[in-house]
Amino acid sequence: MLAACRKKGIAMLGMALLAGAMALPVQAEAAEVFGRLYIPEDQQITMQTSGGIGFDFSKEKKAKLTPAEFWLIDANVNWKKVPGSQVDDWYRSKKIPAGQHIYYAKAADDGTFDFKDIAGGDYYLVIVNNYVPGRGGDPDALKALQGYMPDYELFQMFITGMSDPTVIRFHLKAEERASFDTMPAKQTTPVNPHEN
Repeated sequence: MLAACRKKGIAMLGMALLAGAMALPVQAEAAEVFGRLYIPEDQQITMQTSGGIGFDFSKEKKAKLTPAEFWLIDANVNWKKVPGSQVDDWYRSKKIPAGQHIYYAKAADDGTFDFKDIAGGDYYLVIVNNYVPGRGGDPDALKALQGYMPDYELFQMFITGMSDPTVIRFHLKAEERASFDTMPAKQTTPVNPHEN
């Protein structure tokens, strides 16, 4: 869940446990959204078909997995004014509807992403990945997205690959930079009071 705390142009967007977002003022008129998606070092992904045939994608084969995709979607689009053919083209071929504040990026090998020259406003950050789906997301934002997107079943089929994406909803000022990071919090060793 997002909570906003503002002080002299510096905004911090807090998230529970494993993810955080932070907004900082910049000189340019356009905003920026950037960050890093956690990709586990010891990743093991196993898929099994109904016929009992299993596929194991081990760490060595990680490079062959589909890179994470990021969508930054304006949370105030009047979908009734967007032709259905444009929505269909977006879902099926990633051709963004004309005149809409919808942005797309793919993760680099290290999980980083960057959206530059973004218009200020309310957004959904939608992260589609097969590393740790849903990590750092907000369940309420996911529910809101499901009710917001036109024909969510098609959106899920073509954009998210039938899995639940990581979703965050937030407000971005025109001069802000927002960062999103799903890296795990550093573990601290508990102090044993009986040790010298």
